[in-house]
Amino acid sequence: MTSSLFSQQEKPRGADRTWHESPRRKSDADSPARNFGATLRQWCNLNVQGPNGNMTARSRDVRDSEGRLRHEMENLFHQYREGRFEEGMSSPFALALHDQIGRLGTAAIDAIQEQIGKNIFPREQSLEALRALAWLQDDSTVRSRRLAIEQFLNSDSGAIRETAILSLGILFEPRAIPALRTALKVEKLPELVNDLKDLIADLGG
Repeated sequence: MTSSLFSQQEKPRGADRTWHESPRRKSDADSPARNFGATLRQWCNLNVQGPNGNMTARSRDVRDSEGRLRHEMENLFHQYREGRFEEGMSSPFALALHDQIGRLGTAAIDAIQEQIGKNIFPREQSLEALRALAWLQDDSTVRSRRLAIEQFLNSDSGAIRETAILSLGILFEPRAIPALRTALKVEKLPELVNDLKDLIADLGG
């Protein structure tokens, strides 16, 4: 029987990068996904409405904070858009994204997802951002990073979809199985169909 694409003995197809062994880990609570604004409001610990449901000064502060974070992340992507992104190497761009997540947690992950989704940056940079979400060793953000990566299983780009699959293979989170099964139903590329089947099997699905 052919060994699985995601077995510990083999690297994913076409990848000469160093793939970290990712044991199953305890994820954060499996609560409904929060949107960007809700995440940042929780991070700021602010109440955004007054007693009558009106906009307060604090709510304006949160709105401004959201805008600043979006602007900061967009600037970060622009700063590194001409960078060299080599598989198996930690790029300065990936390290900068890790620093943002370390400072801002889920709010930074949402902002990274938003920038990838714009499709205005070089493809290799978007692939590197997805890999960076997977490589980060931080149990407290596993769920948020998984959800962000899952969004790109339905990308129009085959390269993005492939990287999303491989990134979920690094995270090795069984909670990704439903999203992987959904992607499998619509995936047209035979190689990615096989990748999805392999990962689902490895995760116990």
